[in-house]
Amino acid sequence: MMQKNPNIFFLVRCIFILSILSGSDVVIAQKITIQIEKREVSLNEPFTISVESSEKDINSLTAFPEIESFKKVNISSATSSSTFNKKITKTYIRTQIYHPTREGKFEIKPFIMRVNGVEVKHPGETLVVGPPDESKGELFDYIFNEEQKFTELKDDAFIDITIDKNEVFVGEGFHVILALYVALDNEAPMKFPPDMGEQVEEIAQKLRPANCWEENFEIDRVRDPIRMLINHKNYDQYIFYQASFFPLNNEPVEFPVVKLNMIIKNKMAEDEENPNEFNEKSETVFKTFYTRPRKVTVKELPKHPLKDQISVGSYYLQENYPYQVLHTGDDFVYEFRIVGEGNIASIRSPFSEYLPSLDVYPPNTQQLIRRDQNKVLGAKIFSFQMIPKDSGTYSLRNYFHWVYFNPISQRYDTLRPNAVIRVSGESIRNAEISSNALIPFYRNINQVSKKSVDLSDRNWVKMIAEICIFFMLVVTAVISYRR
Repeated sequence: MMQKNPNIFFLVRCIFILSILSGSDVVIAQKITIQIEKREVSLNEPFTISVESSEKDINSLTAFPEIESFKKVNISSATSSSTFNKKITKTYIRTQIYHPTREGKFEIKPFIMRVNGVEVKHPGETLVVGPPDESKGELFDYIFNEEQKFTELKDDAFIDITIDKNEVFVGEGFHVILALYVALDNEAPMKFPPDMGEQVEEIAQKLRPANCWEENFEIDRVRDPIRMLINHKNYDQYIFYQASFFPLNNEPVEFPVVKLNMIIKNKMAEDEENPNEFNEKSETVFKTFYTRPRKVTVKELPKHPLKDQISVGSYYLQENYPYQVLHTGDDFVYEFRIVGEGNIASIRSPFSEYLPSLDVYPPNTQQLIRRDQNKVLGAKIFSFQMIPKDSGTYSLRNYFHWVYFNPISQRYDTLRPNAVIRVSGESIRNAEISSNALIPFYRNINQVSKKSVDLSDRNWVKMIAEICIFFMLVVTAVISYRR
């Protein structure tokens, strides 16, 4: 009888179990679940419904269900972690606390909550509220005191995308800031949630247009606010995304609606001493703020034979070159430094003309970019190594020029060098040609022996090599056969 392979049966069993679980709603629900801790509570203890996520933090959450004869008190957040086989698993929890107002039996109807964009269902439940439990003491008196009154807190805040230009040329930069604005007289304290970094990264991905070069200002944390006056009202501006964009074509640049979730204290107990604190007495909610969609119109550059090769911005030229008189054959470095505001990374090498009296080699390139005061500034440096071959005076404006488009004047402009190089000494141009010529080769060609070489004397060397190769193949075959 054939022996059964236990490994095969184990594999089949695993595949069978996985195939069953993959079609089950239970497995999917385990990533985001709704939990009801107790079905029976006393009149003086809380009842809770919790949403648990084992995938990532909960950054968007719809309202918990309303329950007859239960009053919503507060939403708390917590994080738990467990370690198994050196792997840490985190669970993020949002809990709605309810206060039962009378004894009896109550029904929670089936409900659906949307958590992190995913719909999670709960079949409902029957709750039993019993008489007060004296053992609970006055632990929850501040929650269940029927005389406790709350003050509604109105928030005065919004998020918005601000753009410094509504219309630009192809290649012209415009600046984008995404920020939260909170009025100085805002009543409802608010704070950034634990997943703020993840939210900002998701927002940045949505805002980046595909038809633009981006220079990101690298906002790695929410910094101290900037005081601003908007519509005759003071606001604190909290910037969490900032970048300059340079359109690569004439398609409009569109920014979609993006959202930011904040934790807001919307109700305050009257006996609270500090209204700006978040504590168990106050009520907090997650509130989602939305931006307006924005669009920037992009115009074609005026006609020019080089318009597809030039940069757009405001630039000027800085030069670095030797001022002393040079000697023919002495190499020197000339720096053509383009400085200004624009897309520094896209700047190309200046155009050049051929000069027979100068040897010019391809440049080494260096760029410096500074993002400051809502602008992209910097320089691109082209270092040319040059060797003069004739004495004389050389005006480099006859050799180099760099064309760009100035969006302020809406005209093309050209940067030309002011550098003048003075050279003395004898010409080395003819000497160089002579050294590079093939005359020495042809001069000695007649001295080369015309005697043919007989290779037949070397046939024995070839024969020995073939015998050695054959012997090695035989040895290899014998060793392989014995194994």
